[in-house]
Amino acid sequence: MKNAGGRYLERRGGDGGYMVITQCNDHAPRRARVKALGIRLVGQFSTGEFRNMQLHPKDTGGSFFEIDEMMGPGAHDPDGPWEPAGQDWQRARRLSRVKGILAAEVQCDDPEEVAARWADIAEIPLEHEGEHASLPLDNANVRFVPCADGRPEGLGGIDVACTDKAAILAAANARGLETADDQILLCGMRINLI
Repeated sequence: MKNAGGRYLERRGGDGGYMVITQCNDHAPRRARVKALGIRLVGQFSTGEFRNMQLHPKDTGGSFFEIDEMMGPGAHDPDGPWEPAGQDWQRARRLSRVKGILAAEVQCDDPEEVAARWADIAEIPLEHEGEHASLPLDNANVRFVPCADGRPEGLGGIDVACTDKAAILAAANARGLETADDQILLCGMRINLI
């Protein structure tokens, strides 16, 4: 039996992005907002210092939208604790070529409608990056674009802040990955090198 993630990727035609995971600073109002909007939850759990809520993609449009909260000392720091990643996750980071994720790119049949829905859920006003609606978060954006790769709605790409773009492209080419000047196709995802 396949889990929700497996069924979702099957509908999308194979490997690809699964969900946009966000962190809020107070889970209770987010949970109340989701309930008031009648959005179904696919999954949820709580531990001593972590709250999780995965929203149904048929109710949000675009992709799974996950809203979590980590609590405790340093929980809201960019490099703070993150229970799902395990203790000391920071030791596994490699910052010699990238610094972090700048944006998630959600492809949609109707980007403006989906962007408006996510903004309504998050209660954050939309911005526009050129012709695309964007949900501005504290340290990244969620950009909503039309489906243009022959696949249905879903998380189609991410933007990563690079410190050594040439080395990234060389490593990708050496592994036979499909690349462009500023992009790598990896596991069904467009990795935009910024």
